[in-house]
Amino acid sequence: MNSEPLHAFFASTTPGLEILLEQELATLGYKARRELGGAFWKGRWRDLYRVALSLRTASHLLVRIKGGKATSFPELETLLGNLPWELWLQRPSQFRVDASCRSSALYHEGAVEERVSNWITRRTQAEPAPWGTEPDQRFILRIVHDTVELSVDASGTPLHRRGYRLATAKAPLRENLAAALLYASGWVPSVEEGVGRGAAVRYKAPKSPLVDPFCGSGTIPIEAALLARRIPPALATTDRQPRHFACQDWQDFEAEAWNKTVASLQAHILPESPILISGSDRDEGAIHAAKANALRAGVEVSWEQNAFSNVVWKPGDFVVTNPPYGHRISEASDLRNLFAAFGKKISRDKVNAVWLDGTEHGEGLAGVHPQELLKTKNGGLPIRFLKYPRTEMNSETRAGT
Repeated sequence: MNSEPLHAFFASTTPGLEILLEQELATLGYKARRELGGAFWKGRWRDLYRVALSLRTASHLLVRIKGGKATSFPELETLLGNLPWELWLQRPSQFRVDASCRSSALYHEGAVEERVSNWITRRTQAEPAPWGTEPDQRFILRIVHDTVELSVDASGTPLHRRGYRLATAKAPLRENLAAALLYASGWVPSVEEGVGRGAAVRYKAPKSPLVDPFCGSGTIPIEAALLARRIPPALATTDRQPRHFACQDWQDFEAEAWNKTVASLQAHILPESPILISGSDRDEGAIHAAKANALRAGVEVSWEQNAFSNVVWKPGDFVVTNPPYGHRISEASDLRNLFAAFGKKISRDKVNAVWLDGTEHGEGLAGVHPQELLKTKNGGLPIRFLKYPRTEMNSETRAGT
């Protein structure tokens, strides 16, 4: 019998993408419970390491360390004050406490953050991180209806910051949002049979070429190339070595289990993409940025400087893209004309298309009556995942479930 304790994990994501995160965890072999803003499950430290290295649609990975009731600061100190903070803060370091309080007697978030920070400082050699700086460790405290929940951030740097995207174009798309769009498109086939907990994720090779005709700095094609080659997002580097995670500084970090997990993921990377992935943009600077980012990610993508109307698509190809909207395009008439031409081209060329729509009338402008898959936000703007041609959806994949 395995005597290793189970820990409570929570992966956060942009609200609206929870179902994709839950499905992604399922491909890793974990049965997660979907919650607002993410998904919850239990596992051991080696499970945390594998998920941290592999998740594409998540923003942060948290470990829940304490819960209970508190309606006053003395009650909160009784609950949290004697926690073994040195487990997560072994050396002189800087930390941050982020509190949110709703419908609770303890309602002043700033006061809660200050009080908990003082308890941590008294127990450890760590100090609160100066405002505007990145802490070494981050604690997340939620108080809802007087119920307290404290977590520690295992990821440190947000998971969507893969590290390859140093060059950007206008309105860059976050990496985890690009990955979510690829999952929602259906371009990524189901996971191979026999792959579950403790193994690397092995997707069946995509069968259709993928093109992004508004590629900008190349995030969607690069994320597609990583998926096609089975490269975990944490290994999107030229040497396939992961960046540093906050959990590696914890007292109970298991270095051997971490190294074995990294080696297992590295062993399943394909030497080249089994399918053509391409990106185009009419802006020369965007193509230069995309090429530089792909080089840092260690993937090959076919890049082309061209207007989307001149890009050649074949029937059955997948068009996955983030067309201009909002501040990315100047006039409403320009937007209307662009979407009209986009809709005409994808319907004429008989391609599978999924795109982000940040307009108020994107469905009508496209002129093809697409299917709405999901709603979320990008840079604070409400957006929708739209798909053409329409397909039947079951209750699990219908938008809003």
